[in-house]
Amino acid sequence: MTMRNFLCAIALSTAACLYANDSTLSLVFDQPKQVEVAGQAIDFSGEIKDGMMTFGEKGYTIPAQSLVGEQGTILAQLAIDKHDPGKRVARHALTLRTKSRLYVSIYNLSDLKCLFAFSDQTKNVYISSPKSMQPGEKYYAAISWDGSRIRTYLNGELLEERAQEVAVKAVTNLHIGPYKDPWYILASWGDENRIGLLKTWNRALSPAEIQHQCGVESKPIIETMPAKLVIPRASEKPYIDGKLDDPAWRRAGSLIGMVDLRGDPLKCWRLPPNTYKYLWDDENLYLGFTALFPRGAEINMGSNRKSGRHAEEAWGFESFEFRVLLGDALYRFGGNVAGGSCSNKHYDNVWNEDWEYKSVLTHQIDDRKLWVGEVAIPWKSMGLAGAPTEEFSINFSRSWMLATVSCWCSSSWNGDYCKPEGFQKALCKDAPAMQIIEQGSPEFSALSQKVLFSSPRDTTLVYEVRGATKDGIITPRKLFSQEFAVSAREPQEQNLDIPIRQSIYDSLVFELKEKDQLLMRQMLPFKLNEELFSLAPRFFQNKLLTNVVHFMVKEKFPGEAPYSFVLKNSQGDVIHSQIVGEESTAAVPFDNRNQAGNYTLQLQGKSGQGLDEKMFHFPGIGEWATMTFDNRIIPPFTPLQVESAGQTFTASMYARSYRWDNTLFPAAVFSRGEALLSAPVRLTVNGKDCTAASVKLGNVADHRAEFNASHDSEDCTVVNEGWVEYDGVSYYKVKFTAKKPVQSLRLTLDMPAELCKYIHASPNAPSWGAKITDKASVGERQLQFFPMVWLGMEDKGLCFFTETRKGWKNSPVQVFSLKKGADLASFEVSMAADVKAGEELALEFGLVATPVRPLPENYPCNVFTWSWTTALNRVENPVIDLVLGSLPGGKLGRTFGDLPSFESYPPNKTMQKQIAVARKYKVRYVPYNLDRYLSDEYPEVAAFKDEWKIAPDYTLDYDTEQGKAFLYDCCPRTQANNFFMYRFKNMLENLDLDGIYLDFGNVPSCRNHEHGCDGGIPYLAQREFYRRLCLVQLDAGIKDPVIVLHNTDSVQVPAMTFATHLFNGEHIRQHSSAIMHDGKDILDTYDIEMFASELGSMPFGLTNADYQSNDILLACFGGGKEDPELYKFRITKAFMAGALPHNTMPSASRCHYGIFDKLVRIYNAFEVPKADFLGYWKHPAKVLKGKDIYVSVYKHKQLPKALAVISHIGKEHIKQNLEIAFDDSLGKFSKATDCMLRPDPDYLWLEEQKIKEKVPPVRTPLKLGDFGSTIHSFANGILKMELDYHSFAIVELE
Repeated sequence: MTMRNFLCAIALSTAACLYANDSTLSLVFDQPKQVEVAGQAIDFSGEIKDGMMTFGEKGYTIPAQSLVGEQGTILAQLAIDKHDPGKRVARHALTLRTKSRLYVSIYNLSDLKCLFAFSDQTKNVYISSPKSMQPGEKYYAAISWDGSRIRTYLNGELLEERAQEVAVKAVTNLHIGPYKDPWYILASWGDENRIGLLKTWNRALSPAEIQHQCGVESKPIIETMPAKLVIPRASEKPYIDGKLDDPAWRRAGSLIGMVDLRGDPLKCWRLPPNTYKYLWDDENLYLGFTALFPRGAEINMGSNRKSGRHAEEAWGFESFEFRVLLGDALYRFGGNVAGGSCSNKHYDNVWNEDWEYKSVLTHQIDDRKLWVGEVAIPWKSMGLAGAPTEEFSINFSRSWMLATVSCWCSSSWNGDYCKPEGFQKALCKDAPAMQIIEQGSPEFSALSQKVLFSSPRDTTLVYEVRGATKDGIITPRKLFSQEFAVSAREPQEQNLDIPIRQSIYDSLVFELKEKDQLLMRQMLPFKLNEELFSLAPRFFQNKLLTNVVHFMVKEKFPGEAPYSFVLKNSQGDVIHSQIVGEESTAAVPFDNRNQAGNYTLQLQGKSGQGLDEKMFHFPGIGEWATMTFDNRIIPPFTPLQVESAGQTFTASMYARSYRWDNTLFPAAVFSRGEALLSAPVRLTVNGKDCTAASVKLGNVADHRAEFNASHDSEDCTVVNEGWVEYDGVSYYKVKFTAKKPVQSLRLTLDMPAELCKYIHASPNAPSWGAKITDKASVGERQLQFFPMVWLGMEDKGLCFFTETRKGWKNSPVQVFSLKKGADLASFEVSMAADVKAGEELALEFGLVATPVRPLPENYPCNVFTWSWTTALNRVENPVIDLVLGSLPGGKLGRTFGDLPSFESYPPNKTMQKQIAVARKYKVRYVPYNLDRYLSDEYPEVAAFKDEWKIAPDYTLDYDTEQGKAFLYDCCPRTQANNFFMYRFKNMLENLDLDGIYLDFGNVPSCRNHEHGCDGGIPYLAQREFYRRLCLVQLDAGIKDPVIVLHNTDSVQVPAMTFATHLFNGEHIRQHSSAIMHDGKDILDTYDIEMFASELGSMPFGLTNADYQSNDILLACFGGGKEDPELYKFRITKAFMAGALPHNTMPSASRCHYGIFDKLVRIYNAFEVPKADFLGYWKHPAKVLKGKDIYVSVYKHKQLPKALAVISHIGKEHIKQNLEIAFDDSLGKFSKATDCMLRPDPDYLWLEEQKIKEKVPPVRTPLKLGDFGSTIHSFANGILKMELDYHSFAIVELE
């Protein structure tokens, strides 16, 4: 049975059982009747009273062999009218009998309690209702068994769950009332009982099904028992230093734990030890938290910068978030391990109040690392004069980014960070409190806790734990309750052991009370772990990892030691066996050359009895694993050119060259004919230059040149094994050996100051706001570690990067420094300090000069947009070059269109229609996909994900016909790379595509030791991933491969050289940030450096199709005040004002399409793609009058004319009169025309075409607004004009 069929069967079974309509017997006793069961006629002739049949004087026997079996449920509606004490017999209303002594019974005695028995006279289970039934009261009673558990119910409520120690076999009869068989005789007692309904099933019904049968409705437990915390008053003000050692914190109050956002009921209990707690006083709300990271954990600390709401450096790293809801005002505070922080107030762009956060990370004596965070939030910063007297809401959240633990969790009942309905009610009082000091996991039947009670007065506190289910179907049952006498101002620690043995519960509810006052309540998910061993296949390592819970095995199967693991194939043949040792973990060999199929690993006792077993599916290693990829030169790149002479060699590629001249690293780097370096890249040891080297060129090919450079001096030896390839990426693996003690080992890149204008630093997490994009200002700037730093100007630059700094021996806080003077800019990398004599360091890093590739021949008219606009492309005068198709079927994991097969996936027809429209209108088409992500709907991904995925993992989910499916971000260093290529190759064989679009187009760091990653960023593997995508396209007949990366907020230069387009801007959407709220446009936030570097095409050589996501603003974000089309016109105009002077054409996706149509037709008419571009930095014009005005010019190749792009890029909202003098080198001009304003009768075609092709107006706004420009005069090379703020003008000079 395939896994897919297996899941389908489960789904059908679940649907059939939703209302338990698969009963084997269903009798209603509202009138006398004769019923045939198993061929036997039964007369139910008892008196009918109030719709129920009396019994007791007489009994009724029902053949039950086909009704229940080893699993079963019996449910009845019963009533007890009276009890004659003279008849000393138990009133067994229902008794199920077997051929043995075993009986299952629902009965009552003189106290009229509802009783249940499951007994064979040796192993007995007796359960009683807590209260007696009232005479005449109708009630539902039910009992179920499944071979391991017995459950009893009264009126739909679970009474108890017990272990089933006796199997139900050889069932004979089900008796109503008195009966007689070879084992038992039950005498009659008179008609004291009544029955109204009897139903049976040959399976154990779930509590929800029992509840439905009894007509009971429940409320979710979070509604009936909502979370709450009374925050205690601080006895004294704590000093905020990130230590939590003030006495005041001994009086703090806390909840119990946190909940995993993805819903794993055990993950929150398996987190590294952590705590969080609260205090308050008249001035502040205080939060303290800790996390004790395991030995060897590499911590993604983040940046230590403090920031406002738009540059959220805190996220994407090991971090916390804390939300406070006061009325309608929602405040968000966050920070990371490095001490970086940010905060905001929802829907309030002005709010930027003070608060305090201190973070300390210390090494413990056992090599673990303790993170302590301390927060003080002034009440006045949240608009209050002091602590609130009414309830408010709070929520504490943590992002765990460790290789061994990666999850998002919070104190909300469902793990959600943001939604207020999950927040906890808080109340500030001078009250007792409890805080967790440490605790274990309850998964193995007991929860150990070390807690601290405190109180401002002598009191008695009651701490209780209840078992519950989230849906409320099972009434919470008390599992633990204890009183604690607490003295005033004398905190006391208690060690608690709380037994939890009922597997029926999925939640634990914790409460602390003082008399009737609830001080704390929290519900946490829970799952009783009844597995005797766990199994984790590692197929690429040819083994199965196991973890045996020895104490559970010994407890459940005494005398069965020693145990063995037995591995069986799908035919049941044993292919391996081994003795299980006393250690908890063991590896079982599994050859990945085995046949695909289902396998079973069984834990056996010495008697041969199977104690537990796990089935797993091995999909086999398919032909995808044998794909190979050659080293051909991918167009438009050209072969690497290498010239050498002695100890010198030069490697040249498009627009760039690197020269080694008796140096360890490049002595010179050129881009676009200019030297990027003022001196050779220097390695200094204790301040002494150790750059000189003997250089030997190794293998040289069209795609790559390898070399060895070595340095030997009295201080050290250095060996650099390096290479450079035809895309300009150069990488070095350096072995450094100290001959003397080394206090400092530094690498320095000296650049001409005029070329070092901007800095773009990319983080090691795919999160928004953690990068740096800034001006490189005169002075000195210290930076913490970034794995990639680009320095440059508007059309060129130099990138330093490393895949790992594992061999570096430095501080993670101050790694880089940039010192810039009038003529020289020095970028210094601190690689090591305090190196002992004889110590060896393995260092690696690389350089990439930019731009990395030529822009397309039709650039910048190669507009990229969404497929909604395809039909508006003008075939004879094209405006659109490339469109993005929609996600097929809306299923994130089915982007290849082959689940279960290409032919059977209906959304492929939609894609084929989109492609047909693209071909009709001469537009290239790329399908939506996700960078590296693969779905576990593929059996291979389900089997190999643990060895393939990036850690910490970045997992997405989506709904399928069989339930949730998951997408895993897979490391490009693994065979997942091949699997992705194979699926894409098959897609190209079935669809006429022109390339691929990749969402989540940045690669994060990876710490998955299962495939050898240790925390570095796999830039080079990601680059290879893109190179292979190009090769697959070339092999499919695509002459110009296309890779569009949705690379929001980060340009990872060394990984992206084989990409063609960048699509940066997701983070500015109204739901993602406040950048566009309240009518603002992009230039109210972004400065020139964003457009000149991160959002520019020319610095990198990639089409930077910037994503201005300007959906119509919702009213809550300040929208609804403008005509929707004119709003989009204004926002699009502002974005173009920033991009166009940099020879960058934004994407038309979600923008005002009409502006693009006009602009590109103007560019086409002028032949801009063939023209010479003179950026404002080359001074083609001088602004004589005007502020924040930038002028770039396209100079026609043959004709005496030019096209000027004039923009305002600044914060001030002013309309200006400008005077601009154009340089004489452009030519002598006498006429100036504002092209965006000149008559354009062809524009009307758009409206006609939109109606004809039924293009939704909201997707393609065309109504034009005010361009904000007016030419007053043009004489003697001086243009006088008026330009509004955040506007641009396209002026043709003739």
